[in-house]
Amino acid sequence: PDSIIWGSLLAACKVHRNITLAEYVAEKLLEVEASNSGPYVLLSNMYAELGQWGDVMNVRKLMRKEGVTKQPGCSWIDIQGHAHVFMVKDKRHPRKKQIHTVLDILTAEMRQEQEDHAETGSFSSEELDYSSRQCHV
Repeated sequence: PDSIIWGSLLAACKVHRNITLAEYVAEKLLEVEASNSGPYVLLSNMYAELGQWGDVMNVRKLMRKEGVTKQPGCSWIDIQGHAHVFMVKDKRHPRKKQIHTVLDILTAEMRQEQEDHAETGSFSSEELDYSSRQCHV
């Protein structure tokens, strides 16, 4: 199998919370693409979700040892034919103040929505956990 197959299987392992198979698949994927940070990050996230913090640290140590670094997150939006690119924790964007102001407003609205739904029980605990994550811009 190629890296696409191994990567898809690894993603399925995360969905189904099968850490044993995920470890095997990540190893196979890294044999094909040793410098790809994806398998390390996915496996580390799975360990974190399971509370296996020692394993999280081991994965991160292995990444450092192998010289593998995670690419920062990137988003872009097209506004009136002009592409605006945003990198995680990028402080150089010329409109960063306006961007952060809007993000603060959106974050406050999402938190309020989360609180409203938590009171009515219309979100699952997994959705609440996901929605409470901080955004990194």
